[in-house]
Amino acid sequence: EFVVNVSHELRTPLTIFKNIVSNLLSGVAGRINEKQRESLEIANKEVGRLSRIINDFLDISRIEAGILLNRENVLVQSLINDVVELLTPLADQKKVALSTSMYGADLFINVDRDRMIQVIANLINNAIKFVPDVGGRITVRAKELGDEVCIAVEDNGLGIEPDDIEKVFNRFVQVEKHVGPGSHGTGLGLAISKELVELHGGRIEATSEIGGGTTFSVFMQSVREFSAV
Repeated sequence: EFVVNVSHELRTPLTIFKNIVSNLLSGVAGRINEKQRESLEIANKEVGRLSRIINDFLDISRIEAGILLNRENVLVQSLINDVVELLTPLADQKKVALSTSMYGADLFINVDRDRMIQVIANLINNAIKFVPDVGGRITVRAKELGDEVCIAVEDNGLGIEPDDIEKVFNRFVQVEKHVGPGSHGTGLGLAISKELVELHGGRIEATSEIGGGTTFSVFMQSVREFSAV
């Protein structure tokens, strides 16, 4: 409760500050020179980072308090397309090729749509940090494996040492030597994803090869009903 209250108290001044910086960048208060623009862009970036940290702490608090899932039958292909569309501008900024591979019949899972969007977005965001600035590739795949649906996020980044694979799902853990400059966060994104997936009754796995990239795979029970949204 303390974390939730403090987080909410911080969000209001942060939102105000972010709006002020955005207005200054857009020239509402008059023209700005290049040096001023650089400083404001740094401030804007750091405010965004702090907002993400607060959101991560709120998510952890909600999970520990016993978050309620609003389940519905969801078309997996539509779910993935929505997340990829949302994150394509971020990938474009880093010149990362973000694509999907979803051939075959429609796939359905019974999940909280917003929470699964959060899981997939976390995995893609994580991949964007690890891929090279030139030639970076991320592919989101979906396929049916028996009575499960597998959603996989593959990247061609640096890869993770075998001893570090299981650690990446722990809270506040980052594999520092594989994170690029300016990519540091709270080390909560993958932990939150794992806990949300398990809350749905699914599982998440990671496979990696040094120099050969990393794949995070989410496995959820498939459903046959066609009343999906």
